[in-house]
Amino acid sequence: MVTAEAGTKKIYNIKVNRLQENEKLSNNNYLSILEIDGYDINFNKETLEYTISIKDEDSLKITTKTEGNAKVSIEGNNDLKNGSIIKITVTAEDDTTRNYIINIKSNRNNILIITLLGIVLISVIVVVMFVFKKNK
Repeated sequence: MVTAEAGTKKIYNIKVNRLQENEKLSNNNYLSILEIDGYDINFNKETLEYTISIKDEDSLKITTKTEGNAKVSIEGNNDLKNGSIIKITVTAEDDTTRNYIINIKSNRNNILIITLLGIVLISVIVVVMFVFKKNK
């Protein structure tokens, strides 16, 4: 516990890992497996950035496995849309990190645009036919 001059107190926790003689914490922050359900990304542990075109998902089912005792955290895998970025951080035992990035492309906007263009085209055809019949 540390007490400031003003009298406020703050508690700090210190984590100590005692290593055996000649033992070192691993710096291995690689993934050995990165799979995205329904997509083939051709994973290579040395490749840190991938781009996929999603269908109509709001999130992806991502499976990871680390080499050794590293820990994994995944950010940004929700409310996916065109331009979203999923960041997978692998933290080794010695706290060094490696980030794998998945860039998201989405066809949702394209479907909306195509639908609207279809409606406009049909409307124009109906108006032209109506005008053509009226002028006969």
